[in-house]
Amino acid sequence: MRAEHQVAAERSGAGSGLVHWPRLLLTLLAVSSALVAVSLFLPVLIDHELTRDRGNLRIFTYVNDETNLPTWWTVCLLQE
Repeated sequence: MRAEHQVAAERSGAGSGLVHWPRLLLTLLAVSSALVAVSLFLPVLIDHELTRDRGNLRIFTYVNDETNLPTWWTVCLLQE
């Protein structure tokens, strides 16, 4: 006889080990697109010393440079 929590887990789909690939891929695509959009539009939308030229926020989000958030995100996606 199965325990009640096992039956409830089977009904809810928890513990089945299924990965919802379309949802996961869309989420990863949305995060990647958001990072690129921030990189491109941050200096245009916000005129501040942190977002101009070599400002700290500009360097942190600029896609065409290394050692920044978009590069870190890409490397994490390509690890496996």
